[in-house]
Amino acid sequence: PALPSPPLPSRLLSAPLFMFSFFTLLVYLSGYVFLVFVAICLACGLYYLAELAEEYTTFTKKVIFYTIWAVLVIHFLLWVLDGFPTLCILVGAGSHLFYFKLLRNFP
Repeated sequence: PALPSPPLPSRLLSAPLFMFSFFTLLVYLSGYVFLVFVAICLACGLYYLAELAEEYTTFTKKVIFYTIWAVLVIHFLLWVLDGFPTLCILVGAGSHLFYFKLLRNFP
């Protein structure tokens, strides 16, 4: 009969488990650091856009006006072509029509 293989030393068994947990911890930690940096970059970008909107109000008003029209056209196309529920389309279009009313008082 074949002889059984000798057991592996304990140091060889514990090293890969330690390395696995270390690298797993490193991956999770770096992922969380990445998410924090993404959040900071988004905050900086939104702050910059707010500064631009405050500086160029007439251009911002035009951009908002055409964006509302584009969204209304998309609502209509979703209703006609994809058969979205009428109530959902009416609520979305109604809210954007209300944005037109708010846009009249935009600086």
